[in-house]
Amino acid sequence: MVDAGPAQNPIGVSVDGAVYWHELGHSADGRALPWFIETADLYLDENRASLVRQAWPDISSDQIGPVQFALASRLHPQGPQTNFGPFILMPGQETVDFKASGRLFQLSYSGFSLPSYARIGRLVVDASPRGRKG
Repeated sequence: MVDAGPAQNPIGVSVDGAVYWHELGHSADGRALPWFIETADLYLDENRASLVRQAWPDISSDQIGPVQFALASRLHPQGPQTNFGPFILMPGQETVDFKASGRLFQLSYSGFSLPSYARIGRLVVDASPRGRKG
């Protein structure tokens, strides 16, 4: 890998001698670009469960290709996990509707398209308290 020097973008060379530009374009050398990001468990409220009804994803206006959004919830850190989604977020989509209950929530975003690009910001949810035991 060469990350600084005469080229504007990093350059990598594979063991078989193929040269690849990095951080350039919206594909994996002309193929679909797979990507994935996932949060750790997040508490909306440590003392009580929450009911989440809707998410307002903050994805850049120059999104290219669909983004998959999934949510997992649980009542306790070592408790069973319930999965929701994946939901497909198309460019410009403002909301995702679902019902998820828990104390801990884990979010994941992924994509696999040609071309592909998304810059993910803060996720805002419509949630309400469900009591102490959930």
